[in-house]
Amino acid sequence: MQSPLPTKHHRRSTKVQLFRRLLMLTIGAIIFALGLKGFLVPNNIIDGGIVGISIIGSKVTDTTLALWLFFLNIPFIFFGYKQIGKTFALSTLYAIFVMAIATKLFEHIGPLTSVDLLAT
Repeated sequence: MQSPLPTKHHRRSTKVQLFRRLLMLTIGAIIFALGLKGFLVPNNIIDGGIVGISIIGSKVTDTTLALWLFFLNIPFIFFGYKQIGKTFALSTLYAIFVMAIATKLFEHIGPLTSVDLLAT
């Protein structure tokens, strides 16, 4: 008896598709880190979710934001692997790693604006 739900067949990505995915993930993670270190953190604006918890954790414990971002996201990578699959988990792990590294590299950037409305 056939399953009533259609099944998806996983196709292997070509090298061009893989390069494009990694490039887009890298660009997105760097832009996110720049926004975080250039707008939110210097203006004491707390974001929601894991990013907000990471900002609070880094302020309270005086540790780097990059470590908090990386380690608090690990359980979600595991759950994503279980629920969605290996490609999603590896892509997410890569993006979080790049975001954490970029956040650390942008650590000494001052605020890009001091106007709260623009920063949010």
